[in-house]
Amino acid sequence: MATAKGIKKRLKTTQNIHKITKTMGLVATAKLKTAMQRLANFSRYRDKACEMLTRVLQSGVQHPLLERRPQVRHVTIFAITGNRGLCGVYNTRMVEKLLAFRQELLSAGKQVDIYLAGRKGLQYLKFRNVAVTQGYPRLADQPTMEEIAPLATTLSDLFVQHKSDEVWTVYTRKLKVVREMLLPFSPPVATQDIPHAVRVAVDQYFYWPDVESLLAELLPLFIKVELTEMFLYAAVSEQIARRMAMNMAKDNAAQMIKKLTRQYNRARQTQITKEILEIVGGAQAIE
Repeated sequence: MATAKGIKKRLKTTQNIHKITKTMGLVATAKLKTAMQRLANFSRYRDKACEMLTRVLQSGVQHPLLERRPQVRHVTIFAITGNRGLCGVYNTRMVEKLLAFRQELLSAGKQVDIYLAGRKGLQYLKFRNVAVTQGYPRLADQPTMEEIAPLATTLSDLFVQHKSDEVWTVYTRKLKVVREMLLPFSPPVATQDIPHAVRVAVDQYFYWPDVESLLAELLPLFIKVELTEMFLYAAVSEQIARRMAMNMAKDNAAQMIKKLTRQYNRARQTQITKEILEIVGGAQAIE
């Protein structure tokens, strides 16, 4: 049986863990609120950009980013993982889904390149000896569109220069790992229903400069918008996962504290009883 001193030491350690996990859960909750507010604000901007792009695409104008290849031989996957741990199975599940998608494409005879954001994902793939074409370990959890711009340009150039026939993204949305085709670009869908004014005939609008010039500006911009929104959704999912993990750890620590407290009381009681018996036995020996 463990001694009272040893149990007390374990109890103190568990109490410290309980305090730490409780604090980290509160921090994750605060960060989650910030991330959700930023996502809500950005979604309004995204919807307005979506409306504008939808109007231009109604004209039927063509663009290299809209081109669909008759044969898909080379696929690029861009995935978003976290930069930090302590969020349960969030990063592990994300990478497992990525590898499953990669294996699915390889089994279909396609060549696959992986572009990955997030230090945890890069570490995991390095451990699994999976080659990563380009990693982005220094991107923030919630990067700005300016920070996203080089990444968006890289992925667009791969498609336009026929180095990749399709570009897919893998990220978390409401704690669910989703994969979406980024290129060739498909007409966007707004977060809210597109107003009826957007769906009217294109000849009711006057464009300056011409439609081709507008699309040449709007389409690369919307690629940045889509990637930025994916990062924001991933940040929200990560904070939800971290809060759930910390709350679970806090609850487990609380249960362990109760268990250790009972063990300590029993051990202390046994020790006191033993000491009393030793005193009584010594007194009887003197008599």
